Amino acid sequence: MAKCKSILFLHADARLSTVALPTYRDDLAVAEPTIPHATGTCTRDLGCFQLPVSRAALSFSTHAQQMAHLRCEGVLFGAQAVIDGMREYAPYNALGDGQVRFAGTVAAAGLTGEMHYAGYPATAPFAGVMSGPLGAMKIGVLDNTGGRMIIYNGRATLGPPATIGQFVSVWG
Repeated sequence: MAKCKSILFLHADARLSTVALPTYRDDLAVAEPTIPHATGTCTRDLGCFQLPVSRAALSFSTHAQQMAHLRCEGVLFGAQAVIDGMREYAPYNALGDGQVRFAGTVAAAGLTGEMHYAGYPATAPFAGVMSGPLGAMKIGVLDNTGGRMIIYNGRATLGPPATIGQFVSVWG
């Protein structure tokens, strides 16, 4: 007979639910359902105790990830620059709430580096890092502002953030 472990999920709307996961070895979960609205998880062995979970919560997410190639031309620290990379938007509910991730390259003044950022549209600007041969720095990014990408210095400040770059974005 299979043992059961339960996973406790905290949903974005503060609901809690558990799902019993049958296991045949203590370290092997045979069935691990996906709960697309979960924003965080904690695991605790609860035997086979189970709270009701809706069928919709147990189904795989029907909200497809959206990938877009971004090519942005503009000015970074006063020099002409180009940003090129892939942006992923992964909605986690039907209201369009989701997560944004970007990974790409940035080239300016003869130097080339990497740029990464991620976050949630409701809490923009997205937090990220720009790195290259001269070092790395934290950045804040607004990437869908009327066809423009705006990059801020990522340092904490009491006033408005300092804009270090503005770009015109071409989505493909």
